[in-house]
Formats: sequence, C-alpha cells, structure tokens
Amino acid sequence: MIFCKTKTGNFHRNNQKPCEDAVRYEETDGLVTAVVADGATACLFGGEGARLAAEAALDFVRKEKDFIFEYTDKKLCYLLTEHILYMIEKYAGHDADKNEYGSTLMMTAMRKKDGKTVIVKIGNGKCTVQKENGIYDPFERCSINRLSYLTTTKHSYLAGMVWHEQLKGGEYILMCTDGMLSVLKKHTRTSVTHSLEQTAPLKLINYINEADENDDMSFLILIRNAVDEQTEKID
Repeated sequence: MIFCKTKTGNFHRNNQKPCEDAVRYEETDGLVTAVVADGATACLFGGEGARLAAEAALDFVRKEKDFIFEYTDKKLCYLLTEHILYMIEKYAGHDADKNEYGSTLMMTAMRKKDGKTVIVKIGNGKCTVQKENGIYDPFERCSINRLSYLTTTKHSYLAGMVWHEQLKGGEYILMCTDGMLSVLKKHTRTSVTHSLEQTAPLKLINYINEADENDDMSFLILIRNAVDEQTEKID
C-alpha cells in the first residue's frame, strides 16, 4: 500500500515554475518499488533530473528484479547511479552536461512474498522505518560518509547508503524530501524520527496541505499489507 503527496513550494509557485520533486512507485513481478527524488536548485535542470532519476530507479528494479537483494551495497549503488546517468544521457543527449540534472534520491524496493526490503539513499532527505517495536532512522546507524552528494556527482555511489530490512504486515517505510522534513519539524517537538510513530498517513497529508513552505514538499509511505503475509503463509 502506498500513500504519497507532493506540493509545490512558494519559491517555485511564485516564480511560476514547476515542482522539482519527483515521487514514483510501481508494482511488478512481486516487487513494490517506491522512489522520492529532489531536484537540486543549483542545477539548471534539477527538476527534470529528479524525474529522470526516479524513473530510472523504477526501470532499474524492473530489469534487475530479485538480483537487487543479492548485490553488495557498493555494487547496488554503482549500478543504480550508472543507470540514472544512462537515462539522463539518453534523454538529454550524449554531449549534455549531466551535472545540470543533479538530484538526491531515496529508493525502497520490497518483495511482497516475504517483506524483504532494500533502501538506497543518495544525498539528503529523510527516511524512517516503522517496526512493531518502534520507529527509527536506518541511516543514523550507518557509518558511511554522509556528504551532500547528488545522483550526478562523480563517484556518487561511494557516498550512497544502503539498508536492508524485513517488513511484517502493517510495518512501513517513510521517505520525504527536505521541504517535507521542515513541515514535520514544525509539527513535532521532539525528534522527527520518534514523533512519527503515532502519525498516520492521513495526518501527513493534512500537514502538507496546510503547509506554507518555500521549498517543494514530498513524502511517500510504503506499507506492507497484512494480506501479503497471508499469501506468503498459504504458498
């Protein structure tokens, strides 16, 4: 089950420019893939880069299927970022400056039959995992260098972060861009990670609808359905 919402921030709306966030999701071959990309404002085509990165991530999982769970973290990041660069080159042309299509990206792919999940994060943004024993930010536990890399930064795969998880029915993963993170901070007095435990998807939608932020805002929640667990046991 997917809940998501995107809203254009005041800066782009006042300047009659489109939102530079991209949210995409897809269900194919027993996999559910969800992606949130945030175009870099400093890049000339950051919004287009976010769209291309998100669609490239879906296409990557479509092609690789279950292999994504077998690759090492470094190889997974490398193959994903290379596929994003390939899609940008295919769209913009071989001679285009790919650096002008920079974005950050978070991708979650979950196998429906057993809840096996992999999360990839390149650059900033916020990701939290809701488990039956609480909620946490998986990337606060990582020791990988957290530089503000973009999908188009040279050797960005070296700064990419990967987390592996096993979701049960009702457990979820939340991904949100910087703009949405600002919204959440205004509604939570303690850390965002621990305050989201009691926050339902519809509450997040109300938050974003009422928000008045300069930055574009996007969030996506992927929830493992209880019915997927039942199907797994029957099989």
